Amino acid sequence: MLFEDSTVIPEQFFGSRRRSAVQGERRLLLAVMEEAIDCYCKTSAARDTRSMNLFREAEEWIFGEDRSRCFTFCNICEVLEIDAQCVRSALAAWRERRIRSRSPAQADRLRVRMHVVHSNATNGSRSSNRVSAP
Repeated sequence: MLFEDSTVIPEQFFGSRRRSAVQGERRLLLAVMEEAIDCYCKTSAARDTRSMNLFREAEEWIFGEDRSRCFTFCNICEVLEIDAQCVRSALAAWRERRIRSRSPAQADRLRVRMHVVHSNATNGSRSSNRVSAP
């Protein structure tokens, strides 16, 4: 009897729940991106194998063109309406400035380990090459 005269349409009941779920999903995507960028920055000058591997994985994820999975960098940027190339350019410039601020010997060592990831890779694949020592 209490609800007999009340009509609730799905949008009224689920509307706010759907909005909060979408906001939660966007927060998750943003957290994934923040974690990758943080890892890229913290391990960019790594010397130990584990940290170098973390850097390489973050670099490949950020600079890769894969769109086949939900949590790829390209797809996350698209959902969050972030310009992926702008983020990539900023990170590459940041890393280059960081390398230049070191002594010539340290900069050479960092450049030797640096990966060159081709942004114009076709069909979602990426090629990565080690840069040879000068």
